[in-house]
Amino acid sequence: MNIAKLKKSILSAVVHFILISVSIVCIFPIFWMVFSMMTIPGGAPAEITGFAKICNWFSYIVAFAKVDFGRYFFNSVIYSGAGGFCIILISSIAAYAFSRLEFFGKKILFYFLIFTFLIFGACSLVSLRVVLKDFYIFDTRTGLLLFYISNGLAFTIFVFKKIFDKLPKEVDEAAVIDGCSRFGIYWRITIPLARPALIVLIIINFVVIWNDLLFSLIVINDKLKMPLQEGLWAFQRSGSVDYPLLMASLTMATIPMMIMFIFMQKHIKFLSKLI
Repeated sequence: MNIAKLKKSILSAVVHFILISVSIVCIFPIFWMVFSMMTIPGGAPAEITGFAKICNWFSYIVAFAKVDFGRYFFNSVIYSGAGGFCIILISSIAAYAFSRLEFFGKKILFYFLIFTFLIFGACSLVSLRVVLKDFYIFDTRTGLLLFYISNGLAFTIFVFKKIFDKLPKEVDEAAVIDGCSRFGIYWRITIPLARPALIVLIIINFVVIWNDLLFSLIVINDKLKMPLQEGLWAFQRSGSVDYPLLMASLTMATIPMMIMFIFMQKHIKFLSKLI
């Protein structure tokens, strides 16, 4: 009995050690970023290895003017909000059709959709760039939004369909008997029942668009239309980099994601049970 308890204690200690080590590895870049922001303006990142001696909180204010953080932040909010909304709306309707309706070529169309999901996104960059130029929406907010939407549809439809397949069809049949339309069933019954998955997919798509750099580099050249990540990348390549300002901007760019995950983590846990 004592040997069993000893083995259990050793296993628990090893697991906790691994989890704590991984947590430290994940947290350290954030810690380093925050302390880099508090160094002397124009200082190098190496200066914070002995911790910041001067807390330069003024970097947050300067970042809005010198880095043009406010404009980039606003652009990212527009891209992430509008792109995420369109992806969720289109994907949920398409997934409901795949899950509940019967039509010719349903399985073939769905398998083709899954096949596009398996293709690495970077492989389609050239073709999408050509399409955007042919439609005269290259270097526009509309073009970048369409880029994000096309990239996020396959995965979101796949997850929504798996969630809808697990919902009882008897509820739909009862709603039809009561005179509810197909759209009414989708909007008033299916979507509320899939709310945890809906929230998680909103988070995933918002974060993916928010953190994107590759697609925006391909589509957007105008600084006035750049999202936050591309704007910070352009600032970094503009010559001599003011690291405190750059780190202050990165810190502020991280805060919305941290807040979102803190308040939505219960829905993320619940999604694993549904899938």
